[in-house]
Amino acid sequence: MAVGRTAKQSETLYPPGTGGKEDQPMPQGDKSSYTDKQKRQASHIEAGYEKKGLSTHEAEARAWATVNKLDGGGKKSGSGRKKP
Repeated sequence: MAVGRTAKQSETLYPPGTGGKEDQPMPQGDKSSYTDKQKRQASHIEAGYEKKGLSTHEAEARAWATVNKLDGGGKKSGSGRKKP
């Protein structure tokens, strides 16, 4: 049994031209929704990973993953986060 939706089912949920997920992909790597504190944390974490010998790209990826795990992602207003 196949898991997921067929193309027809997807069109029913997100008809073309209605602002569905196919119309605009999520921006990857956009850090504008993070606070200055979160950006500083990521920078310090990244420096620590680079000091351990990881590549710049891998260090940056791990740093942002750590910040996301600690804080649950960007926290500026309008970032789509639920209020606790």
